[in-house]
Amino acid sequence: MPTLIQRALIVAVVVFLAILTIKSLTPSVPSSEPSSTAAGTPQASATLPPLPFATDLAAQFSEQTVAPPGTDTQWTSRLELSGTDSQHSNPFKLSGNVVKLHYQLDMASGNQAALLFVFLQPADQPQGQATKFPDAFATSPGEGDKYLSRPPGDYVVNVQTFGATWSVTVDEAQ
Repeated sequence: MPTLIQRALIVAVVVFLAILTIKSLTPSVPSSEPSSTAAGTPQASATLPPLPFATDLAAQFSEQTVAPPGTDTQWTSRLELSGTDSQHSNPFKLSGNVVKLHYQLDMASGNQAALLFVFLQPADQPQGQATKFPDAFATSPGEGDKYLSRPPGDYVVNVQTFGATWSVTVDEAQ
């Protein structure tokens, strides 16, 4: 189980990556005139080039997400988890169809912050080794769905959380 320090590092990394991603996606328009100070002295301005790795990083967040299927889609439940601490599920099978990962996050009593990271990973992947990025994450109370593409095989859900009560369900389209 991750320690408080590990959880804080996860939060710091996610915030840092979000800032880098936003900065790399926000175009900066260079000024045609140099800015000046109150004394009239020209002030140098610099425009940093976009960070291509941050754009690539953002693309990896949605690497295996897919568009939601139609409203008439039939779903088969594959896994239901809930708790107040981090958990690692028992293995379950997926057949290769679209997967719906539903999560709900509620603030635990007395906490001022809550975090939820959900990883859907192959069952044979070492437990301490996470995938590139979470398949779903939340930083405030609420719920959501992520639609994912995974090849057939055995999978586990790894939930990392702090300051929250949560539930996660995995359903697969028929």
